[in-house]
Amino acid sequence: MYILNWFDFVIFGVAGALGLGATFFFWVLFGITKSITKERMIGALLVGIGVIPAMTAILSPRELGFGQGIQYIVSATSQSAGIASWVNRLVSLALVSLTLAMTLRGLIENSKFRRGGEALWFSYIAMFLLGICVSSFAGTKPSFFHTMFYAPLVMTAVYMNSSVSPEWLAYWAKKILLIYLYGTLIAAAIVPDWAIEGAYQSVIPGLNSRLVGLAGHSNGLGALALLFLLLELYFPSRNLWRLLNLTAALAVLVAAQSKTVWIAAIVCIAIAVSCQMFHQPASRLGYKEPFRKHLLAISGFAALMGSLSALLILMYDQSINFGEFSESGVGTFTGRARIWEITLDAWRANPIFGYGPRLWDFEFRTQYDALAVGNAHNQFIETLGNSGILGFAGMIVYFFTLILTASRHLRVTRGLSLALVAVLLVRSFAETPLSSLSIVDTTFFMHLLVFAYLQTLDKQFNAVTR
Repeated sequence: MYILNWFDFVIFGVAGALGLGATFFFWVLFGITKSITKERMIGALLVGIGVIPAMTAILSPRELGFGQGIQYIVSATSQSAGIASWVNRLVSLALVSLTLAMTLRGLIENSKFRRGGEALWFSYIAMFLLGICVSSFAGTKPSFFHTMFYAPLVMTAVYMNSSVSPEWLAYWAKKILLIYLYGTLIAAAIVPDWAIEGAYQSVIPGLNSRLVGLAGHSNGLGALALLFLLLELYFPSRNLWRLLNLTAALAVLVAAQSKTVWIAAIVCIAIAVSCQMFHQPASRLGYKEPFRKHLLAISGFAALMGSLSALLILMYDQSINFGEFSESGVGTFTGRARIWEITLDAWRANPIFGYGPRLWDFEFRTQYDALAVGNAHNQFIETLGNSGILGFAGMIVYFFTLILTASRHLRVTRGLSLALVAVLLVRSFAETPLSSLSIVDTTFFMHLLVFAYLQTLDKQFNAVTR
């Protein structure tokens, strides 16, 4: 028979005190959220998720001036990087507590489940459950960690409390995005070795460097600039700074030199032009209104599925050597073919569930001497690698729901809803805009903006038609 000693009582006492403290903290936070408006809650969430990545980037030492890439691994043991890591942890804890309180308030204030935007939220949760959640215990290398639940909590809180106007959301999103734009330009002038990557093989004559700035990577910075341009053009500011802000965003978009973002910008322009055509009367275009409303969604999804089906067949064919493409430079974005090949090999080992959420972590990278690689640089290949066919199917359903939701509001937004989704979709062919396991980075922030904007549109539509 085991007899409790004094040490056991101390452990139980500390555990009980921590539990009571956490409960007290949560209920105090819940009381605070009850006394403030939903606009301020969503605003606090956006500021926390949007601004903290810029702060941690400032605290993270790096050297970009010699064209060696971002040296996060080399500087990860420094004191500044340690501070940045702890800032991320503490802010993540605060944000998760806020989302729990916001979700509870949303449930209490509106007991009816139908509130608008449920299809988009359901599809996101399904993507999470079929993807990272299942692969965390059924993947080749099972791995469970609590941070993977943070993003679904944030999305649920937004779904429960997104009865704010799209104009209000765009206003605060632009304020946050301006921090990155002007912060990057100031950093480039003051500490160019920290903010500018040198010796870059540019497609622009005479510009042999690219901006990295507060975003941590040029591709992310370019996407932030593009999002600001879209929001500013569709929700114009009425102040004297508008022209300067647009100029700064355009300068950052060009100087970041993200080819993927440039392609996304062209797609957004095409969507805007197409929407002008679709605003014509239905009789002139020769088909009925219901079909016109969903034409872009149907055609876009058909093109997506056709391309991905062909890509999936090619990927599973082990006779194809992606390394051959990298030698000639054909079929790859700046030498990513080897990364894709490694990821697909990990997927083939477990086609249904994939490798698991630890794909491309530090241990995985060291096996292939690829310490600078953080992901597969392709959302579809990344999802196959870490979550298998099951997670891939969930992702396709989520993308289809995004496209369908955006097309539903195509007329009232004059194409902005579909343009924002197009940014995510185009970036998915060279980056991983849906795969962030942290809620305090720019990748998740951009995904959250698109999700929240579509949620506000659905809420608004549901309120009008109720």
